[in-house]
Amino acid sequence: MNISNMTAKVIRHFQSIYTRPMVSREWTSKRIEDIMEETSMPYFDYDHIVPRIHEEILNVSLKDIATPETGLTPFINSPTAYGTIEGPLVLEIVHITEIGVCAFDLEEVRQERAHIHHQRRISAIRSATRERESCYELRSLLRQGVE
Repeated sequence: MNISNMTAKVIRHFQSIYTRPMVSREWTSKRIEDIMEETSMPYFDYDHIVPRIHEEILNVSLKDIATPETGLTPFINSPTAYGTIEGPLVLEIVHITEIGVCAFDLEEVRQERAHIHHQRRISAIRSATRERESCYELRSLLRQGVE
């Protein structure tokens, strides 16, 4: 097989694996050329090139390697969008928001408020108990004074 046939074989290989979005033919061809130049390969080594390109696909932004409009439909962002996505799908994580920390903080606030509420109830009960004891002492003193 000549180099152009091997290049076409590699392109077909990656387009069959990465269908949505589809890996660009141009990017794949360029990477094959670059790898062959970098390694000074005297012949086309399919078993060497495919893993290298696969590794690069996983470590490069999809916007740099994907064929435009082969991923999700533009309507996916619509608030009323619904449907089924079929076939293998490659997604890129662009942004992550840590929600675990916030949930933990909220739980701490809830527990602190519950603790404060509990302390206020205990304080109110102690205060009421002291008032009753004072009333009993006052009654006792008044009774002793009357007798």
